[in-house]
Amino acid sequence: MVEATILRLCEGRYLTLDDLADLLNRSKDSLRNHYINPMLEDGRIEAKYKNVPTHPLQGYRTVARTESEE
Repeated sequence: MVEATILRLCEGRYLTLDDLADLLNRSKDSLRNHYINPMLEDGRIEAKYKNVPTHPLQGYRTVARTESEE
């Protein structure tokens, strides 16, 4: 349920980890370790600054899927 909510919140816009933590009332570390990192690895979300994972303005958005992928 948390993953589905993250995907909906990040549709069409980048949200920072701070934004997501506030919206979901979760700790940043918990979100990063249990949701963000696995979702980045399997390609469901993408990072705004792909080559700088610790960028202070790092944001995440849902990766658009084509109909054939759904």
